[in-house]
Order: sequence, then structure tokens, then C-alpha cells
Amino acid sequence: MNNAYETLREYVFSLRIVDTHEHMHAREESRDKTADVLSEYLTHYFSCDLVSAGLKPDELAIARDVKRPLMERWKLVEPYWDAARLSRSRAKT
Repeated sequence: MNNAYETLREYVFSLRIVDTHEHMHAREESRDKTADVLSEYLTHYFSCDLVSAGLKPDELAIARDVKRPLMERWKLVEPYWDAARLSRSRAKT
């Protein structure tokens, strides 16, 4: 039985599944028209993952500020992106 579990576990962990489980607006008319892709991703859970990965809360506030240039904000987030992106998929059982 353990062999079947390990085989199935290995297979499941090999799947490339994208589910950030963000609560983004499903309808265009309900979106904040001033938002951009980065600010939208940083409104919910993923921002917590970035902070857990090392992004400082004051940097998160800057990264969410759509009045600042997108690339300036991305440079704050980028060093933590992979660690946050992979936080759940690398979880050990």
C-alpha cells in the first residue's frame, strides 16, 4: 500500500498546476480601472507569501502603489517572486 501512495504522491507533485487562489474580479466592469497586473496580484494571498519570503511590508506598500512606475515596483517584488510562487508546491508532507 505504501508503494501506491508514494507512486501517486510523486505523480501529483510532478503536475504543473497554477492556482494562486486569488480573489480577483471576474468581470471587467467590477475591476479597479487604475489597477495594473502587479497591483491586482498583490491585493490578496500572494502578497502574504511575498512578505513571508522576505519582502518588507513598506516595500509591499510601494509595490501596490499604481502611481509609481511598474518596473520600479516589479524590482521590489522580483527577488521574492520564486520563493513565494513555490511556497506551496514545495511543501513537505
